[in-house]
Amino acid sequence: MDDSLVPIAHSISDIYSENILEQAVRYKKLCDQFKEIYNEYPTFIARAPGRVNIIGEHIDYCGMPVFPMAIELDTIIAVSTNDSQTVNIANAISSKYPPISFNFSPENIVEIDDTVHDWGNYFKCGYKGSLEHLKIDNPKGMNCLVDGVVPVGSGLSSSSAFVSCTAMATLKANGAPLDKKVIVDLSVASERYVGVNGGGMDQTCSVMAKKSSAVFIEFYPSLKTTPVQFPKTDPEISFVIANTLVVSNKQVTAPVCYNLRVVETRIAALIMAKLLGIDKVSTCQNADPLTLKIVMDEYSQSQNLSDEDPVKQWISRLEKMLSFVEKFFGDHQDGHTWEECANLLNLSIEEMKLKVHTDKFPVRAEKLMLYKRSKHVFGETLRVVEFRQTCESQGSSAGALQQLGELMNQSQESCDKLFDCSCPEINELCSIARKHGATGSRLTGAGWGGCTISMVPSDKVDSFIASLKSEFYAKHHPSLTEDELQDIVFSTKPATEQLNFINDENNLNENDLNQLLLIPEDGNSSTIDFLEETKEENVFVYAKIVFDQRDFMKAQYILRNCTSNKSLFLKWYSCFLNIEKAELEGTADKGLIYNKLGNKSKALKLFIKSVNVYQYNWTAWLMIEGCIGSEENPVYIYEYTKNSIAKTAFMAHLSLQFQSVFNGLDSGNEFSENLYHLKTFFSDSPFVMGLETLYYYNIREFEKAENLLESIYRINPYNFSFVDTHSNILYVRGDDEKLSQLAKRCSEHNKNRPETCCVIGNYYSMQSEHEKSVLYFERALKLNPEYYTVWTLLGHEYINMKNTSRAINAYRRAVSLNQRDYKAWYGLGLTYELLKLPEYSKYYFHKALTIRPDDHRILIALANSYESTNQIQEAIECYKVILFESPEEKFNSLQKLALLYDQNGQKSHASQYHKVLLSHYISLERDAIIDQNYHNNQNPKHFNRGESELDSESETISDLETEDSKEERFVKMISRFGKIERHLYSAARLNNPEYTANSISELMSFDELASQSLLYLAKYELEKNNALLAKGYLHLLVTSSPDYEEIGQNMLLSIEK
Repeated sequence: MDDSLVPIAHSISDIYSENILEQAVRYKKLCDQFKEIYNEYPTFIARAPGRVNIIGEHIDYCGMPVFPMAIELDTIIAVSTNDSQTVNIANAISSKYPPISFNFSPENIVEIDDTVHDWGNYFKCGYKGSLEHLKIDNPKGMNCLVDGVVPVGSGLSSSSAFVSCTAMATLKANGAPLDKKVIVDLSVASERYVGVNGGGMDQTCSVMAKKSSAVFIEFYPSLKTTPVQFPKTDPEISFVIANTLVVSNKQVTAPVCYNLRVVETRIAALIMAKLLGIDKVSTCQNADPLTLKIVMDEYSQSQNLSDEDPVKQWISRLEKMLSFVEKFFGDHQDGHTWEECANLLNLSIEEMKLKVHTDKFPVRAEKLMLYKRSKHVFGETLRVVEFRQTCESQGSSAGALQQLGELMNQSQESCDKLFDCSCPEINELCSIARKHGATGSRLTGAGWGGCTISMVPSDKVDSFIASLKSEFYAKHHPSLTEDELQDIVFSTKPATEQLNFINDENNLNENDLNQLLLIPEDGNSSTIDFLEETKEENVFVYAKIVFDQRDFMKAQYILRNCTSNKSLFLKWYSCFLNIEKAELEGTADKGLIYNKLGNKSKALKLFIKSVNVYQYNWTAWLMIEGCIGSEENPVYIYEYTKNSIAKTAFMAHLSLQFQSVFNGLDSGNEFSENLYHLKTFFSDSPFVMGLETLYYYNIREFEKAENLLESIYRINPYNFSFVDTHSNILYVRGDDEKLSQLAKRCSEHNKNRPETCCVIGNYYSMQSEHEKSVLYFERALKLNPEYYTVWTLLGHEYINMKNTSRAINAYRRAVSLNQRDYKAWYGLGLTYELLKLPEYSKYYFHKALTIRPDDHRILIALANSYESTNQIQEAIECYKVILFESPEEKFNSLQKLALLYDQNGQKSHASQYHKVLLSHYISLERDAIIDQNYHNNQNPKHFNRGESELDSESETISDLETEDSKEERFVKMISRFGKIERHLYSAARLNNPEYTANSISELMSFDELASQSLLYLAKYELEKNNALLAKGYLHLLVTSSPDYEEIGQNMLLSIEK
């Protein structure tokens, strides 16, 4: 076969190496759609692929070599011919690209308005260029249907693929030979009709690339292509293309981007030629345009800069040119004005512009960046040469991946800093790519948007793509579906040979299409079924929507005439579920009715019956929860439902809802047993991990809860089921930075989720922007009016805004939706406390306490309400519970108990609580002994009386408290403090405050609480005429509490008097 001609393919497998079946369906659809539009099948189908440039950006139009490869994304055009000279063009996506028609004009073939961005212009310029080449007066009429899958504006050469495909289709329609070089030349020239001054790389790669190879393309002195195999590394080299989705339309942006760079490099070539003294050489004088490659070659020949080794010759010449760039343009790194450039050339500005064809390709710029552009061109060419050398010289080198990747990274740096053709999104994608395993990553194509290409070891491709999706696309394009992302970020290898035809002497018919689709005469069942699925696709999608709405009978009816396996499965599955639904919903629907009528017990029985019939009906399980009141015991739910994994999950969920666990995940705990069973089967389930998260959240172990939430996000970054709980945790912990990040992530994923609004509301609440917080909480409630936790949070915000009436309404709405929401009951209590209505506040605090009996915050609030209504004994009982159940509140509760007993006239009891409080601050040193000689000289009777008083005082403890073991511990604390008292008593008789201080060890620094307790005990002992013990307390107060030193000294003086 003549390699200079475009090859002809007779089946899809001749063209594609992957996704052959999907491509077959695509071609079949194209032919069927063609027949619908034109009432005939096409005569042939032309194809041109896109390309990805691995390295060598913006140097092809400078005459320098490049290193691209073809990809399997392509443009195909189905064509039939006639004798009308009318061209009709339709697009497979007619809603986006409307059909156009035009007639051949002998004067100028076809009018092309390059000021209007129209998709048909690309077809017109390929058509016009082809007929200009053929020079015929009576071209064939053409009916065409275009299907392009190369993303527009992505840098993958969608426009060049379209123009090349059109050129080939036009040549074929008019019976001309399909010479590859002719198609390249006329395609490059044709694209200029839409104002794009390209260099030829895109068209050359599309036409001349070889199967399984990249291609080294040289443009000067003549077009030459060399297939280059990549090194055989372990793991193999793969390339991942990622579309930034920033669209750069060359036709629209050309005057300030693409065409401007062409002009800058050409002016640099003119100036370098003049400064090097070669501008008079015939090659330079006749060149139109003069390029940097011509300048380099002519100077090298004039200086005999040649080498037998082509690579060494390339490198020495390029390095020499880079030194000239520094010499000629280095002092103008911020750019040259048009006038400065013209003066260097001894030309007027207008003459200079004509030399670089700005009349045909207008540009806009105040300064021309000659230094940066020419440095990039020579530096990038050097990298292309080194890239090829590495591929060819290191066939199996382990370091080849790193070497090639580093060259790609250098290329990206140059494109960004020197050629200014990158953009923030490209830079971000490249950075993420390198962080996650790419040895090299750079933009590909013209830049200013479009795609990146990353070199990745084949064993890392899947995790690499997942990282791009989570770190870039989830951030910038959270609404993209997984199916959409498959076309946006994907791996690729060098594609098959280019520009193929599926051809028949006459129009293609059904038999031809079957051959095209690889369907043998005896019928390949899997292929035939795939095609049947394709035909039935719209019906299936409609049925699936109805199925998802649980209208199984209707789904079954829609699929009644379908025959593909997928459709048959859905039809019979719908039939089965419809029978089951009738049985299930008959029971559940009745339960819903009774529930609406307020007959909870009847509804509960029906829902239990429903879950016993079908254990996985989670909605029915949740309805059971709704039928259980805040004070009802849910144990009988366990007794009357059948054992199943769904029941285990529900009982774990229910135990959390009833707040039935507080003291740790011990083996006898109902929740821990259910959780253990669930984790046995579903260890990495976000639902199960969420249950454990809620447990730790309920017992206020926020760090453990947050760690579990982070684990959930690692398993599924898009699981937002518990983000409201997470935001509550961060709010309580005061971590506004993490809360801000969570709010941002939720908003980028889906700003219209009620959970997202909840998180943002919490963030603004932390910032004390309560009006904004209310706005987002209300938005969440519009999206989900039964979101009871948000009603509670809204109540909290109204409290902060002192709007008690709205706070009450919000809290009441919360408890109407969930009677077990203790925070709402607690909020109601706080609101009525603000309104100074203690009877109401006590009622609501009691309701909250019924649900959370050991919550010290509720107990403190209730105790304050009792205190405000002078119910001292009830307040005392609250603080006793707090003392024994909430260690973190022990100091405050001890002080409050002491104050309340004193207020109640029970000073002896009050003193005991002061002593227990002090026992946490001080202890007796082991070697603290009273001078025995002193004791022997004292009045034994008096000393014994004091000890007797102390002993009798301690004995009152047993009457003070009950027999509970917690009270026994309290008695032991008093007993230990009794030893300290005796020491203080004896030390006071020595009248030596320093000895007292030295013999007492401070367990904690004395604060206001300890000082007040010492002062109270000193006054108490004075009231009992026990001056010596009072002095002991005062000595300790004077030496340990500087703020109370003066008070203590005054009291000591009054005792001495």
